[in-house]
Amino acid sequence: MIKQKVLLAGILFFICSAAFAEQDKFTITGEGKIRFKYVEANVDTIKGSYGETLKKGLTLRERIDLSVNVPITEYLKISGTVRISNEDTPVVMLPAPDFVSTKAIAGWLSLSFEKSPFAVTAGSYDASFTPLTFMRWDLNDNPLGATSCACQASVGGISGESLEELQEDYKLEGLKTELSGEFGDITALFAIPQFESKNISANKYMYGARARFVPAFIENLSSASFGVTGLSLKDDTAKVGMSYTKPFQSDVFGFDARIPILWNTSFVAEYARSIRDDDLRDTLNIIRRNNGISGGLQLLSSDKIDVNLLYLQMDPYFAPLYRSLSCAANRRGVRFSFTYRDMPLFSKEITIAGYYKKLKEIEPTWDDMFIPIPISIPTTYDSKITTFHSSLTDFLVANFGITVPIVSNWKIENDYEYRSEYRPDDILTTMDEKINNQTAIVSLILSYEFTMQSKVLLKYQFIDYMDNLGEKDYIAKIPMLQFSFKF
Repeated sequence: MIKQKVLLAGILFFICSAAFAEQDKFTITGEGKIRFKYVEANVDTIKGSYGETLKKGLTLRERIDLSVNVPITEYLKISGTVRISNEDTPVVMLPAPDFVSTKAIAGWLSLSFEKSPFAVTAGSYDASFTPLTFMRWDLNDNPLGATSCACQASVGGISGESLEELQEDYKLEGLKTELSGEFGDITALFAIPQFESKNISANKYMYGARARFVPAFIENLSSASFGVTGLSLKDDTAKVGMSYTKPFQSDVFGFDARIPILWNTSFVAEYARSIRDDDLRDTLNIIRRNNGISGGLQLLSSDKIDVNLLYLQMDPYFAPLYRSLSCAANRRGVRFSFTYRDMPLFSKEITIAGYYKKLKEIEPTWDDMFIPIPISIPTTYDSKITTFHSSLTDFLVANFGITVPIVSNWKIENDYEYRSEYRPDDILTTMDEKINNQTAIVSLILSYEFTMQSKVLLKYQFIDYMDNLGEKDYIAKIPMLQFSFKF
């Protein structure tokens, strides 16, 4: 792997060197972050804002991406990127097919052809479809990213070990084709999100397509859209052999719609059905088929007001591998969010944002309990044991943030968040399964923009975790200094 990365770096260096011969035909861009972060707590490890593990003490993390774009013809170009970083991969972001968060060198190459209405990319590319089918992160389901400043401070660098930014797109390697026109667009892709590792895993192949129809020819439906999505992900069973991981397949099919109702309000909905087989070698293995649903109202007014009210339901075994990471299975409930940008107040244009999500488990979290059976029969698991339990967990997230410009390019943001999980004892089994914890998070962020693409952030975060059943309470104070730049 290291040899491949060094070779890739050499190829990119060759491209850059060749491009210097014709300086008017290539561009070099860069993006980087440098962050100092200190975690002070009365325990060794804590949970961060997104459930990631943060270690006590001082960390210095850096990430530098250097990219070169070389046009070959008017419509054809080669692009390459090299990343140098000292990050660790955060568990909270898995599964992640893209080469993010590495301690060495990572890189991407792509060859793209763009001539309207067609676009074809071979090599590395970014792609996403919808939250319930194929999307790294649903930006509308992000309580810490609602206000303008938080997108850099709270979303960017979610973990103490990584500068990973939550975004919709996955980075894949393969082939992507796009066709766009007046009445919609079609995207088809092929990728290998996982490469074979001897005795550990096999190649993983992905095929997917999405078609979106926009009836622009009907005046009252000019902002409407209707989409169909399909995605299949499968391990190479011919090469999996005796690997430690089980050969796997995940298929998902979905439909989504946006229908304008009145003024700037629209009805939005998405339905997806997943089919998942966690062990292709086991013919007795249960194939899970379940549904995911979201639907509600969205109000959009220019670029200033964004209000969303949704009902969410992800069935217990709704499990497309690359659905949005915030769409946990076996939960139903509501989500409300609002953002008001550039609101006039005392000669200032402030931004306020709020977020509320209340979910409850659909079934008790007791699936796949071990069932002892005679030695002559292979050991199995039985998910029907869930019928002997009754306790369900409640999940709540509430957030409010405000961003205020001070002077010149200075901004200050204050963010408050409350999270809780609660589950009573199981009344059917009389087992002690009670959960009752709360987390309060207060963030204060001061930012200065040197340019639209370069800024410095000074952030202080206070986390108070309260375990109302035991002695796992902790308090953490986290100051952070981050420099971000682009050129």
